[in-house]
Amino acid sequence: MKISLKDGKCFPQFTLSLHYLCKTIFPTSIIMKHFTTALLAITILAACTSPSQHRRGQFTRVLDHAQEQNLAYDSITNVDSIRMVVDYFNRHGSANEQMRANYIIARAYDDMGEKPAALHFFQEAAERADTTAEDCDYKTLSRIHGHLAYLFLHQSSPLNALDEFEMSEKYSTLCNDTMASLASLTYRARVYELLNKPDSAVAIAKRARDAYDSIREDSLAAMAMGAVIDILLEKGEYEEARVFFNRYEGVKGLFDDKQNIKKGLEIYYYLKGLYFLKTNRTDSATFFFNKLLREAKNSNHKECANYGLAQVYQKLGKNELGLKHAMLAYALNDSTHRELATTDYQRNQAQYNYTRLQRIAEKESAKARRAETKLTVIVLVLAVFFLLTTIVILRLRKKQKEAKKREQEMNDRYARLQLAKTELEDLNANYNKEKSILENEMEEMKEALIQIKEHNDEERQTIDEVLKLALVELERTRNENESEIAERIEEKQEEIDLLEAELESYNKKNIIRLKSKQFEKLRSAPISLKFFKYGNNETKGRPTTEDWAELRQLINDTIPGFFVKINGGSQIISDDDVKLCMMVRLQMPMYAIINITGRTKNSISNARRRMLGKIFGKKKGGAQEFDRLLLKL
Repeated sequence: MKISLKDGKCFPQFTLSLHYLCKTIFPTSIIMKHFTTALLAITILAACTSPSQHRRGQFTRVLDHAQEQNLAYDSITNVDSIRMVVDYFNRHGSANEQMRANYIIARAYDDMGEKPAALHFFQEAAERADTTAEDCDYKTLSRIHGHLAYLFLHQSSPLNALDEFEMSEKYSTLCNDTMASLASLTYRARVYELLNKPDSAVAIAKRARDAYDSIREDSLAAMAMGAVIDILLEKGEYEEARVFFNRYEGVKGLFDDKQNIKKGLEIYYYLKGLYFLKTNRTDSATFFFNKLLREAKNSNHKECANYGLAQVYQKLGKNELGLKHAMLAYALNDSTHRELATTDYQRNQAQYNYTRLQRIAEKESAKARRAETKLTVIVLVLAVFFLLTTIVILRLRKKQKEAKKREQEMNDRYARLQLAKTELEDLNANYNKEKSILENEMEEMKEALIQIKEHNDEERQTIDEVLKLALVELERTRNENESEIAERIEEKQEEIDLLEAELESYNKKNIIRLKSKQFEKLRSAPISLKFFKYGNNETKGRPTTEDWAELRQLINDTIPGFFVKINGGSQIISDDDVKLCMMVRLQMPMYAIINITGRTKNSISNARRRMLGKIFGKKKGGAQEFDRLLLKL
């Protein structure tokens, strides 16, 4: 007969091993009694200090506190809050921190009975571990695999459980945790029995027993064989079984003075009764089976007790009593199966609920990601908009400053030009004045020469020489003054020419800018757009008198003097020619002018050639020359 693993109390020695595992490898749970307050403090502190380093310190302390409470046998209830810590370390923590955070939340779900969620986070914790790193926390990793093994047993998946126990044993050995490693080894014996591999189960159990004996853990060595005692009885190894019972009953704290076993381990009486039944001591077997029946805590215990009594009475030839207890055992077996079915249903329902909640969470997460993406796009668009706006404003300001600077430079050049012209005029005036003085002096000397004739020859010769010398000196002085003044006049003239060239260049550029602005203003005006629609046949009909008047007013406001120029020639032009000039100034294409006026292309070209002479006084040139001159206005 197979004994169910229901509620983990199939065998007392096996259960005690499990109790040890829970104290060493599988601590019952973790709690943070003031976790909400701590989390609020974390949030406030994180908002007030460095967003990365300080927050890491706060969350690390939370995990350290949880690690300390991991041995306090309390329960985690504030799962939503601890998820924040887990999410943070999953993004920013080291491999050990990620593993530890996921391990803690897995324990929280395990305490709440949410086995599927616990399984998920235990697996997540195992995957987060970096076993190639020198500082890998093998101790925590061995606990994680131990919990996974237990959950797989809970889900009736012994093969997966066996793999996890092997991993738990492996990592316990790597961190030199001998007791935890042997506990996993002991557990594997039970799994082999569930897999119907009795020889492997016995071999593993004996390995565990011998290992415990080698470190003088007598009680644990006795319990190590508990997982396979029924196999030993089935195989007829009664002496091995007797040794087990003797060692097991010597474990301190399991039995009271009357040899009653500790509450919750009553299934031991079935094993003891089975031993006596196999060794033909039916009275002792009956005693222990009846004792189990009296102290049974569940239908599984009652089923085992009745099954054992049925075998005893069958062996004694009391077929009626044997049949009675066999029928009771059969009925209890149905009850046990119903309980197992209920457990399986609850387990499957929990798995379904978890899957459904996981789908809902994934949908909510996807929705949140979409909202976050949308928000990010909006923020990026606004950022780009503000960036472009800032760039445009800065460029406009830069252009305004450059224009102001150019204007100031031109004003300075103009002032220098006026000053140079004034100095040039002064130089010319001084030159003319000195020239006039020198000419007067030379006239006076010439008169003096005439007067010399009245003197005698000797005096006349002396005076003549003096006057000639003075005349020569006067001529030399005049030449020097003229040369110096001419040089200064030439320098000033060069300076004036340079300034006038710079001013002319600036004025040309300024005119181009003004014309560009004029063109943009003309082309973007509503009435201009309306005329283009007429020209493209987007608007039926032709421009009205009001349309022409509005266009005329626009051009007159934008280009003052335009109509004065085209009507100021030697000949008066017609109203149709004025309209043609307005459309040319808008730079409308030929087909648009044809559509608006209804005239032919040759007629329009001839009219433009005629107006070249009427407006600009040129007899030579074609329609293109007229357009070029008109666009300069």
